[in-house]
Amino acid sequence: MLLTRKLFLLGGFFALVFCLPGRAFDPPKEPTEKQKSIARKIGKGHSFQKHVIDEAQFDSFLKEKSRRERQDEFIALIAKVMANPSHSKKLARGREAFYDQKNNILVIADPNTRDHGTCFRPSAKKRYYDNLK
Repeated sequence: MLLTRKLFLLGGFFALVFCLPGRAFDPPKEPTEKQKSIARKIGKGHSFQKHVIDEAQFDSFLKEKSRRERQDEFIALIAKVMANPSHSKKLARGREAFYDQKNNILVIADPNTRDHGTCFRPSAKKRYYDNLK
């Protein structure tokens, strides 16, 4: 009887942890071609020079690499955040925000600008994302 109860409880725990849908257990999604295209435009725009080179906001991800390698990895990072944000929302003027709360990375896709948006690590963290309109 006790063994049956333990197996039942273990089975219930297994179901909760491994079978219920939830982002924590989902494998990361691959970026779509559209996301990759937007990421290339953002990664080759002002945010690479400003946030990666000048402000060194991404040194934990991109240290000790050539400029080209850093830019390619920055573009891949932008696409990854767009494909797997912890939070996302539509903004005014056709913009869209994608936020990775774990790594504090914000991508704002803006089709109305030449470089199609920006990517940076806001000092106010999620509060910055929450206040975007």
